[in-house]
Amino acid sequence: MPTVALATAIAAASASLPPSAPSASSRPPSAPSAAATAPELARGAIFNGGVHHPGRGGHVVTTELLITLAQDLLLADERLAAAMAAAPQTNGSDVSSDAGGREGGDYLSGAVRLLSRVAYRPLPPPLSDGNYEAAPPTCFIGQELQALVRQPAPGWSWTDEGRGKWGWVALEAHQQLRIQGSRERSLQPVAVQIAYLQSYAGMGMVQVFCESGCSCEAIEVDGFSERKVSVTYMRELLVSQHPQCVLVLVTTGPGRDRPFRGGRKAADAGEEEGVSRGDKFKLMGLVVSKEPSG
Repeated sequence: MPTVALATAIAAASASLPPSAPSASSRPPSAPSAAATAPELARGAIFNGGVHHPGRGGHVVTTELLITLAQDLLLADERLAAAMAAAPQTNGSDVSSDAGGREGGDYLSGAVRLLSRVAYRPLPPPLSDGNYEAAPPTCFIGQELQALVRQPAPGWSWTDEGRGKWGWVALEAHQQLRIQGSRERSLQPVAVQIAYLQSYAGMGMVQVFCESGCSCEAIEVDGFSERKVSVTYMRELLVSQHPQCVLVLVTTGPGRDRPFRGGRKAADAGEEEGVSRGDKFKLMGLVVSKEPSG
């Protein structure tokens, strides 16, 4: 059964939806009124500003849904195992079991066979024709991104900065990070997207270019943003295919000669408290297109 907190959160979330929003049930689950009015379950906690993405309370609701499902499955397994252990065992030396015992054992054996067939059946085809996972990997985050980097990588550290978002971080200018990948399926280039952190405090720039094997046009990536948010951005470049392609990221500092939007210079960033350029850059992932580009 769902926990009281989960039922309370679902009731609060249902009550906080706009009147025009569709509902799976005309009557939301009942919940204690005191808990339903708790700050953690207010509309601003369950949803973010746009009422499209979960807030802190919404993540709690989602987590409890998964926990409840896992608990139900574990309890079902325990019940099945207990029933199988309690069922009379029929063997060559014990053929006088009562009819009820035989029927119970046959039922459990049939249930186990059915579960085995379900567990080993193939996955259904994709909803979109041909939308199967690519044979070569296309998305490199977490450990996959960590494994792409040539060691040693002085000046760069693999860290989540205490936020659970892992990536390669450099805090000073002129630090080089070499990434080696392999892709050789055609003569056409592939699109490589660089996922990086863009923020407003102390962020700088990198230059990205192809060092060996493959070829590409060098680009600059700016990790600074005037907006007081920290989000993941993507920047794309076309790279020729090669079995030993080496991309290099070099931190170039704050880029003070680059104008802000509206014509201000980067050196004037201190006009707004807490907003300033720096040397930091954080690489969070790479995405390589499945099909050639161009």
